[in-house]
Formats: sequence, C-alpha cells, structure tokens
Amino acid sequence: MASPGGMPSLPPEYLQEDIGYKLLDTAIAFMVLTTIIYALFVTSRLFCAERNGWEFWILYPVSYLTCMTLCVTCICKYLSLPTFNSLQAS
Repeated sequence: MASPGGMPSLPPEYLQEDIGYKLLDTAIAFMVLTTIIYALFVTSRLFCAERNGWEFWILYPVSYLTCMTLCVTCICKYLSLPTFNSLQAS
C-alpha cells in the first residue's frame, strides 16, 4: 500500500470524507467566545480599574485582533477548499 517515495497511498473513501465543517464550527465558536470575554474584560477594566496601563491599550487589543485574524483565516480556508468530488470532475 505504499506509493513511490515511501508515502502510504490513501483510499478514496478517506479522501472523500469532508470534516471541514468542524473547523468552521470551531472558528465561529472561538470568535463568539473571545468577543464576549473580551467585551466583559474591557467593560470591567473601564468601570472598575483605577488605572489602565499600556498593556490594556496595546497588548490586549493586539491579542484580540490576532485571535480574530486566525479565526477568519480558518473560515476562509474552509470556504476555499475544493472537495474531492470537484477534483475528480476536473
């Protein structure tokens, strides 16, 4: 079952299996949870903290934007992936 070059060949059933929806669901869940938690954090810091340092204005927004960028990248990757059936048709 090995192809030239030492890599095992994959059966067609394995290649037809599409579990990309798990990536999409996970990315959306992380976007929602991260946004809710970040909004609660910002609200608590603005109303309850006496002083907000540089990390509040720089580090936390950058980390939030990085997480959102990663989630959007995963969603775009899922939406642009060709399926095995479409590869066979061409």
